[in-house]
Amino acid sequence: MAKSDLPLRGNDIRIINEKLILGLIQRHGNLSQSEAVNLTGLKPPTILRIFANLENDKLITINKKTDILTEKKGRKPVYYKINAKAAYAIGVDFCSTSISVVIVDFNRKPVYSKFIDINEDHTGDSIFELICQMIQRGIDSKSIPKSRILGIGIGAPGKVDISSGSVIFYDRIEGLSDYPLRRKMAERFDTEIFVNNNCSVIAMNEYQYGTVSESQSLVTLLIRSGVGGAFINEGQVLTTKGSTTMEIGHTSIDYNGRQCECGEKGCLQSYLAEPAIIKDIQAVAPLKNFLEIDNLIKEDAEGVDNFIREKAFQMTKGLKMLSRVFSPDTFLIISRSPLYAEKLAFYTNELMQNDPCRFDNIEGLSIEHCAYNPVHAGQGAADLVFSDYFTH
Repeated sequence: MAKSDLPLRGNDIRIINEKLILGLIQRHGNLSQSEAVNLTGLKPPTILRIFANLENDKLITINKKTDILTEKKGRKPVYYKINAKAAYAIGVDFCSTSISVVIVDFNRKPVYSKFIDINEDHTGDSIFELICQMIQRGIDSKSIPKSRILGIGIGAPGKVDISSGSVIFYDRIEGLSDYPLRRKMAERFDTEIFVNNNCSVIAMNEYQYGTVSESQSLVTLLIRSGVGGAFINEGQVLTTKGSTTMEIGHTSIDYNGRQCECGEKGCLQSYLAEPAIIKDIQAVAPLKNFLEIDNLIKEDAEGVDNFIREKAFQMTKGLKMLSRVFSPDTFLIISRSPLYAEKLAFYTNELMQNDPCRFDNIEGLSIEHCAYNPVHAGQGAADLVFSDYFTH
């Protein structure tokens, strides 16, 4: 009999309820016992006991601020907040060109962050060593006790086996395919390790806390060295058999088009990934680094606007196919260049609205944009740790 099939014991239920309350306090920032009763349906004596246990374990403290608004008259309720120093989670986001490491406290607030650019000569092993060094420096710099680290969440590029924590396939980093990332990281740090696709991690962070928090169904496109993708529906990231599934960058928009490094032709990322943008824009303006495109947009350089319109036309082809499969209410375009993301989203939305067919679900469709933020990406990866902690 599997462990998950065993009946719950009283102590199991107590732990589940305590973590339920802890998670609510973390999300709300402040919570009173009466609010906890209303939110959970647990009886007041049970809530009283849970709050007492959590306070005794120094996981929560009374919030002594007196400016918390309440609609009730009479005696003000006592509000509790998370003890931020009670526990920490570490988040990592990496791809072939960069690594971000963020350490957050029990309130999800970053206490340490480090972002580095890397060259594409690195191997899976050398990037792993860099990540480990960055994590250890962060732990040491903040003098965080090992006992207070809940775990490490990692947003990895490519196709990821979530259940085993391995990268199944990623061809931009030599030796990263079939890479046992969770096992190697657990051997190094002896803590809980969670691995997911980096676009899924970033998308979930934006879905929960960012620009698209009102969305019910979201398709995210992350434009960096490739084009990553994730689909979130009612808070759940789409996966298949424990693996990430959204290879949006390898959706073909022209079967007789450009040769993609994957072996197929016309893949979306062969037109929209950063290397393709840098190459294609040379006919319009010299561009050595992708982030220089912000200056070209600010200066309204000749030909740049039409160039982005052409990229929006290519993006629209891809989004129409995705819209017919997933019918999301929101598309989110993420790029390291905030101005490029904004322009690309604007022109793509214009094309989607002006040239629909019967199969295109454009009523109420929103195309949003945001800039890639390495700290937010790290927070999203750290949330892999919190998600497991509060539900197990």
